[in-house]
Amino acid sequence: MFKLVPLLFACLMALPSVALAQDNTLKVGTDCDYAPYSSKDAQGNLVGFEIDLATEVAKRLGKVPQFVCIAFESAIPALNTHQFDVLFDTLSINEERLKQVDFTIPYRADTARFGTKALFDIEPFDSQGKPNLEGLKGKVIGLQAATVYENYIAKYFPGIEVKLYDKLPNMYEDLKTGRVDLVIASTSNI
Repeated sequence: MFKLVPLLFACLMALPSVALAQDNTLKVGTDCDYAPYSSKDAQGNLVGFEIDLATEVAKRLGKVPQFVCIAFESAIPALNTHQFDVLFDTLSINEERLKQVDFTIPYRADTARFGTKALFDIEPFDSQGKPNLEGLKGKVIGLQAATVYENYIAKYFPGIEVKLYDKLPNMYEDLKTGRVDLVIASTSNI
């Protein structure tokens, strides 16, 4: 069962306020475990939309991309401590992040969904599309840490148990094995 969450976000590239490295490399921070945007193929090569986009940006700057794999929750702190020059990662614009980084124009928009393993009797929304706390009572929601979903669930589903994950594959494994009842993620990842 999939239900649409009324939440729209844009994927962005954040640029630090420091000048790019003077050599011919562009150090690019990315979450290397977020298919189809940035992940490793069977041979261990980075692939995905954000990898292709970062490679093209580096090329246009006359630079060679050097990718730095980072955990999503540490992306902004790593950018601000100059561990790389730019960040290509799926980030929603919000007031807190605007205080920490500069964003380019959005290059992707997406919605979020709840997803479950099977057709359980789980109804996160009522017939009018409003949050249904009773429909999630006793359920555990899995979501990636440091995402906008964390605030969304806290605001609209207070008191519902949440399990946070550093990587989406770990969250989906717990969904398969029944350690969480449902997950919330981008529609491109469900």
